[in-house]
Amino acid sequence: TAESVVSVWSRAGDYLGSTSVKGEAKSLSMSSAPRELLAVGTNAKSVVLLSVPDLEEVAVLEHGGDVLSVSFSPDGRLLAAGGGTDDMHGLMTKKAMSGHQMKTVVWRVPADG
Repeated sequence: TAESVVSVWSRAGDYLGSTSVKGEAKSLSMSSAPRELLAVGTNAKSVVLLSVPDLEEVAVLEHGGDVLSVSFSPDGRLLAAGGGTDDMHGLMTKKAMSGHQMKTVVWRVPADG
């Protein structure tokens, strides 16, 4: 199974560290409130939540399709992920085809982890 390396730098340009996630990273989103988290959407049909700056894995959230977009709500309490693929045609361009659908999932992110 392929892996991707995710690296993080501070705003000042200081290297904070790197970690690996299962699958190919397709999308990233950062939340600073109520705690600093990095969401990594992958083609392994999941979103990996990492704490920042230590890059510890907080959770792996199952999606059911390639995660092509992730975004935290402005208050950091919700995380939305969207995507999906059609093995024959790549990125889906229609919302519904026989047996294939795009999918959006929204998770609640607890303030304490």
